[in-house]
Amino acid sequence: MSYFKNKNIWFWGFMILLLINISVIGSMAYVMYNIHNKENYTAFHHKMMKKKKHPRHNKSTMSLIKQLNLTDKQQQNLKVIRKEHFKRMKQLKANLFKTQHQLFDVAGSDNPDSTLIAEYRTKMMTIQGQIADESLAFLAELKKNLDPEQQELMKEHFREKYKGVNNTHNNN
Repeated sequence: MSYFKNKNIWFWGFMILLLINISVIGSMAYVMYNIHNKENYTAFHHKMMKKKKHPRHNKSTMSLIKQLNLTDKQQQNLKVIRKEHFKRMKQLKANLFKTQHQLFDVAGSDNPDSTLIAEYRTKMMTIQGQIADESLAFLAELKKNLDPEQQELMKEHFREKYKGVNNTHNNN
């Protein structure tokens, strides 16, 4: 038991544990730093905590924009078109969200009114149709600003993107 009383052993034991902890934390920090600085890193990042004016593109959209090789004028037009599109989509999605909550409030009440539920369902379907129409109008407007070669690249991009969805749909 006398060896536990020796302060020298406790000191060196503490120092070894301290060095191990520092090296583990340093290694974890180095690995995380390298992961966050990769070019295509898309997971959570502390810099995303600040709200940006424009939403981030996903990898698919970024690859499409690179493939299209847009001119400066086309890029400016795209910014204007996207800004208006996202403003309209935000309003439509807010309306859809509000209608869904109203529907679930009515459906969750003690005596749900079936006619009111049907009205909210119809309103939701109308808004979903408006969202689809807005998306199609956005693509049509985008297409107007592209030359024929860029339009073909865009068509091919969407064919590839939705190829799996189309095959799944056809199998049913």
